[in-house]
Amino acid sequence: MIKPPYTLPSYADLNAPGTALHALNKLRGCLPAPVFMGAWHVVHSAFEAYRHNNINIPANVNEIIQPNSNRVTASQKAMLAPVGWTRPTGGPIRLTKLSVKSATDLLLSLQEQTEWRGNEERRQMRLNGNVQPVKGRRDRLLQYVALAEGTENCYQSAENADAATKAVCSMLRRAHRIRWNNKYKGPLWRLVYNGLPTAARLHKDDPCGCCGTDRPDIKHHFWDCPAVQNLVARINTLTNAQITRDNIWLARPMAGISSSVWSVVCVAVVAALDSARKLAYVYTHPKKSSTPIPPFAERQQLITRHVITYFWELLADYVTVHPSPPWVKDIPPTHPLISSLDYSTLRVVPPPT
Repeated sequence: MIKPPYTLPSYADLNAPGTALHALNKLRGCLPAPVFMGAWHVVHSAFEAYRHNNINIPANVNEIIQPNSNRVTASQKAMLAPVGWTRPTGGPIRLTKLSVKSATDLLLSLQEQTEWRGNEERRQMRLNGNVQPVKGRRDRLLQYVALAEGTENCYQSAENADAATKAVCSMLRRAHRIRWNNKYKGPLWRLVYNGLPTAARLHKDDPCGCCGTDRPDIKHHFWDCPAVQNLVARINTLTNAQITRDNIWLARPMAGISSSVWSVVCVAVVAALDSARKLAYVYTHPKKSSTPIPPFAERQQLITRHVITYFWELLADYVTVHPSPPWVKDIPPTHPLISSLDYSTLRVVPPPT
């Protein structure tokens, strides 16, 4: 039992038979782990608070927090601070009557208040135009921008970092608004967050199934691979421009190219390149069959033909399956890649021969 007043108990006394901690230990297997640990810390912290502040230890556990007492507020804060609980209605909280339901309600109330405060802060920042992603996501976006641009300019100043992260978020929002099957938009989102299963990310020594490069990463699969460069060369021919990596990875249109058309093109390019990555993986991990694996030269031709064909199939799917978007009236009949018929219907410009 708890010692009489003016006696500071030891840890053995606190956990002795008949005490609150001893009673809680009997319920270790009956209560959920978070509830048990929260209740244990509440009781233990209360006694530690009394020990530290040389407050008299009451003879009864139920008297730890009692109404009409000068130490109600101090005791309540000491016991509830470890888990951040607050009592919405006020009044004392008796340990012997603290049920699992009450503890769960208090814990959920704390979580809701925390989430509300965080959401409210982000809402105010969004209204002020200063919304920024959380640190982990922000770091990943900056890494992506640095890899896409090939420079470290986004790290030079806070203004550059803010502009870079906002640009990537804006690009993803534009891609999400495209009325198209989400399975075509998924690879771009995974590319941004390095969520594609490449050999470099999985720490494997597998070579590229197209060209044989050791441990290819996203930069190789979505830019350096010969199959990618063949597709880029055909797009360069149609646009009369020299496309750089950031033009595709960050959806930055060249001069004379509609930003709406270019967003669709970038989504289609990344989806086609991801399909080529999967095909290359099949060549490096063949199933048990009698079909021999072609050599690298023939394999590269097959993957190149696949990625070019699939890219133009995606463009054709966009302009034929879905209704014409509102920006079709701004696309001239001579626009590269995707043009219009009398500013009313989209059509795909065929690839160069």
